[in-house]
Amino acid sequence: MILDFISKYNNEIIELVFAIVGVFVLFKLINIFEENIKTKILLKQSDTTILGFMPLIDKLLKITVIFLAVATILQNHGYSITSFIAGFGITGLAVGFGAKETISNVFGSFSILADKAYKIGDYIVINQAIQDKSVEGIVEDINLRSTKIRCSDGGLLIVPNNIVANGVVKNTSQKTNSNEY
Repeated sequence: MILDFISKYNNEIIELVFAIVGVFVLFKLINIFEENIKTKILLKQSDTTILGFMPLIDKLLKITVIFLAVATILQNHGYSITSFIAGFGITGLAVGFGAKETISNVFGSFSILADKAYKIGDYIVINQAIQDKSVEGIVEDINLRSTKIRCSDGGLLIVPNNIVANGVVKNTSQKTNSNEY
């Protein structure tokens, strides 16, 4: 019975095994790539904020590999991947509308990193009023969704990154000693 199944679906089983092995090999290559990037970043700079984004990049690459493997298998068995991709596009659009705040926070994180507006340990003042006060304090953490700021009263304020990215940030830790201003 098992031998009949194997002989009947021999090509499909071989294709599936190759796909699984290929996915695992690509996952391993992604892990090696990620470790090399982390090592280079740590050697070049002490500011490791960008390392917080490495797990996201790792997951996106692995999801892409799985998607391509499934699409390839489906295409080889006569299914139209055009409708498959269109379905993902429509789903992505719906999720995008539903998660617009989260998406704006992620893009805010990227703009904070690109601008190098501040880093962990800097004292910043943000002009956006939260509870009728400007936000100021020492940056304790920067992640994909928010920036954690330790206020002068000892409280921890968690500010969404889209608010920070859309506000004016004054970094008093990056003052110059010049009195020309």
